[in-house]
Amino acid sequence: MINKTIAKEYIDTLGQFPDYQISIYDNHAKEICSTSNTKKYFSNIELENFLYSQESVSECKKGTLNCVLVRIYEDNITSCFISIAGVDNNLLPIATALKMSLEIRLKYDQIQSEEKETLTINEQLIKELVSDSIQVSKIFELCEQSNHSMEIERKMIMLIPDDLSSIDVLANMNLYYDSKEDIVGRLGQQLIVLKDMTRATGSEKDYIKVYLDFLIKNTSFRGKALVAYTSKTYDKVKFAYQSLTWLKKYASTHNPSALTLFFNDYIDIYCIAAIPFDILQNLFSSYTFDKETAKEFIVTTDALIRNNYNIVRSSKELFVHKNTLMYRLTKIKNEFDIDPVNSKSDRSFIKIYNYYLKQRIEGKGGTTDERN
Repeated sequence: MINKTIAKEYIDTLGQFPDYQISIYDNHAKEICSTSNTKKYFSNIELENFLYSQESVSECKKGTLNCVLVRIYEDNITSCFISIAGVDNNLLPIATALKMSLEIRLKYDQIQSEEKETLTINEQLIKELVSDSIQVSKIFELCEQSNHSMEIERKMIMLIPDDLSSIDVLANMNLYYDSKEDIVGRLGQQLIVLKDMTRATGSEKDYIKVYLDFLIKNTSFRGKALVAYTSKTYDKVKFAYQSLTWLKKYASTHNPSALTLFFNDYIDIYCIAAIPFDILQNLFSSYTFDKETAKEFIVTTDALIRNNYNIVRSSKELFVHKNTLMYRLTKIKNEFDIDPVNSKSDRSFIKIYNYYLKQRIEGKGGTTDERN
């Protein structure tokens, strides 16, 4: 519906019509805005007669000027009308152009308002889905209001913008890709996307990468994207959110270079984090702890883990000669009697010990689950 803000913005854009006086009236025949605050070419009676008539256009002569009244519709209902006065003998084409442009503007405003309302419903739905105490009836109601199905398999993606001040803008942008079953809403300082996975063919990870590339190319989003497992039923969404909340905390502490983090790549660390620190401390009590040696172990094994124990890539990342890296690796092999390059079980040891050393250096401990 027309309002003073929209009317003024519209009038301000009409600089290309300096030879005409243009006014906008509401659906009660009251002037909202005009290009001139002095001369009025239509009486209140004339305006009201036009409003209550069945005419969509009215033309008349006012002294030396030609005048046109044209009705503006929204959903086949009169929203407002425009008057235009000028010396041209045929003002109807100009009046028609003004009518079309204002109706388009009002339609756009209506769509934006509906999208914002839908987004608000989506936010309520997402908050309900990630709640510890799910209210099934409430979820059904919100799904119905937002025209979403509860039966869709969805993958949760947490978008964390680099610039948190942009989150309001992003929350109102169209982040949909190939399905109206995508559910998007703001939750705290991040955006949550519950991506419909029924259209995914082949690798789910590749499908999500294509979607995220689409977002980067078509929206202002810049930041990290955290991706959970697919939730096959609505009651599993909260577990996806819990895992991504942990991954967000982990990423803020360890600063991984990748912009897209898949939770399944960190599942082992997530499980290790559930082990109370005193158990880890007892497990590794026979090994001598030296802070500098521990730091070298962490840096070296972090690079090896990230590069799947590829010596060349790891040495490049560490900016050391591969022989230097081999020397460090040999020290680790001799100290712990392991061979992580060739043994998967030894790689598990490396990850657990790496995690333990980080916790010890950071002064953490106790029996608290580090995932919380």
